[in-house]
Amino acid sequence: MSTLTTDVRIKEAQEINIKKAVPVTLILFLLCLIIDNSFKIISVDMAKEFHISATTVSWQSTLAGLVIGIGAVVYATLADSISIRKLFIAGITLICAGSIMGYMFQHSYLLVVISRIVQTAGLASAETLYVIFVTKHLPANEQKKFLGLSTSSFALSQLIGTLTGGYVSTYFHWTSLFLISLVTLFALPFVLKYLPKEETKNSHVDVLGLFLVGAISAALLLYITDFNWMYLISFLA
Repeated sequence: MSTLTTDVRIKEAQEINIKKAVPVTLILFLLCLIIDNSFKIISVDMAKEFHISATTVSWQSTLAGLVIGIGAVVYATLADSISIRKLFIAGITLICAGSIMGYMFQHSYLLVVISRIVQTAGLASAETLYVIFVTKHLPANEQKKFLGLSTSSFALSQLIGTLTGGYVSTYFHWTSLFLISLVTLFALPFVLKYLPKEETKNSHVDVLGLFLVGAISAALLLYITDFNWMYLISFLA
């Protein structure tokens, strides 16, 4: 009888932690969307500082969008074999690593683009894993509410992201956005505390398939951006 009572208490504690984890993952989801939208606003400042064309400066947002799209597929696939908790930790680590790189190497546009790719690889985690976490751990009657909140957060992030990007570009240097992105680090203790430690499952990850998805998407987006026939040939191949 005591064993049964203990099991019930453990289950109830786990459910409480899961419900506490939902606001944490939602806030992280919103922050990542705001950061991504903010960087789209500062393209003009970047073009002026590096003396590059509008087409070239658009690469930092185009490639970031590509990474988010691919990242959604990758994180959704990895969530079947790796715990969501570990994937969130990896995502936050990538965000902070990319942000630090971007601020340190701000005088090289190529390195800024690479830093944005690393950063966006982390941003994609929250945007995908929140939905997976809700559908996996919450009862069906509560999922609609929290999935609706993700839709509202997406719309809200566009407004806040535009205002944040505009404010930073007006009153600060555009590289300050890299430092602002480090605020996601404050979510890490809550992720460690409230997200459940799931058991790792053995499942096959289609690495070749994920690579092909990335290569096809990259070739198509680069062709649309630059209209270079080599990119179109790569896409068809």
